[in-house]
Amino acid sequence: AWNLAMLANALVLLVKDQKPLNIALQSFADTFRFKLSRLFGRKLGFAQMDEESFFPLKAVMDRFLEKSKSDFTIFFQELAEQPLEDLIQNPEDRLRFLKIVMYSEPSEEIDELFFDFIEAYKQLIEEFKISEENRVAVMRESNPRYILRNYILFEAIKKTENGDNSMVKELEDMLRSPYAKNERFEKFYAKRPK
Repeated sequence: AWNLAMLANALVLLVKDQKPLNIALQSFADTFRFKLSRLFGRKLGFAQMDEESFFPLKAVMDRFLEKSKSDFTIFFQELAEQPLEDLIQNPEDRLRFLKIVMYSEPSEEIDELFFDFIEAYKQLIEEFKISEENRVAVMRESNPRYILRNYILFEAIKKTENGDNSMVKELEDMLRSPYAKNERFEKFYAKRPK
């Protein structure tokens, strides 16, 4: 939105009537919020999500993700594979989850933030009457398991420079179906090296 506001400020000098610029700017903000709620709603397993319900949950999730410095891709993948009730009821399951998704050791504060998120998330899942099967199915459709990470691409480039393009072909195959789990590509389902 800030970039658009700056563009609008630059265009003000060229346009006599500023009202259409203001309308366009507001329209973009509304469209962006709607699309963002739909996108992240699906990432969390909601086939349909309204902004009013979504943004409070996203605020709790963002607090956790920012503080924990979790791997975004792995976070959503693992969240799809974990029954939410287990994460609420069992501190060992939460700790195991956090160790998988985080780049550092989880603290008590991080566990509390994650617990707050999971509780709010489960409550919204129940409010929208979403079954566990539907939640997982929508999440798997919406969250790629495999992404092209910089360190992987760097390794593929190095190999190619040395005359071996097998990794590039393997990555190309992986990216044809990045949502489906495939044992052949599980080596690429990993956090970036420290």
